[in-house]
Amino acid sequence: MSPRVSRTERPLSLVVLSERLNIAAILSLDSDFDVYRRFRRQPFQRVPLQP
Repeated sequence: MSPRVSRTERPLSLVVLSERLNIAAILSLDSDFDVYRRFRRQPFQRVPLQP
């Protein structure tokens, strides 16, 4: 059985990965990424989904 990840841990995981891999662009439906900041207060570049 795999461990469950809470809703607050999911975005945090993406933030940590983006910092470690030095990637600012993120594909997410979560509009909170417009508020979240990376290392040194750098904003994310949220990639919009286009139908």
